[in-house]
Amino acid sequence: MEYIVDQRTWDALHPQPPQLSGHPFHLTRDGNRYGLPAFYQLHVWLWKRNPNGLFNDWNPTVRCL
Repeated sequence: MEYIVDQRTWDALHPQPPQLSGHPFHLTRDGNRYGLPAFYQLHVWLWKRNPNGLFNDWNPTVRCL
């Protein structure tokens, strides 16, 4: 699952990037592969255990074919 927050909207009201349970969101800049304006994102591994942590972007036990 991915939480996303529009950067422009968030930055207009807050001096720091968003956080969830103490985990900071990462900035995905304009010109991203999704074609979206810049946004903050935080990935959460809900359905598959991630040995690197619940909020880590990459899971070494998942293989894309």
